[in-house]
Amino acid sequence: MPLQLMPLLTFSCCYSLLIVNFAINFVMKAERPHKKAPYGKGENL
Repeated sequence: MPLQLMPLLTFSCCYSLLIVNFAINFVMKAERPHKKAPYGKGENL
């Protein structure tokens, strides 16, 4: 693999991780009002 591709690969990997993290966060926020999460003891955000 050419060395020039390494920064791009790292950047795209971090970027996709960020997108996945954001999507999971969004889903958790969207599902919170509908049903109580088992781990959400006494927190109302």
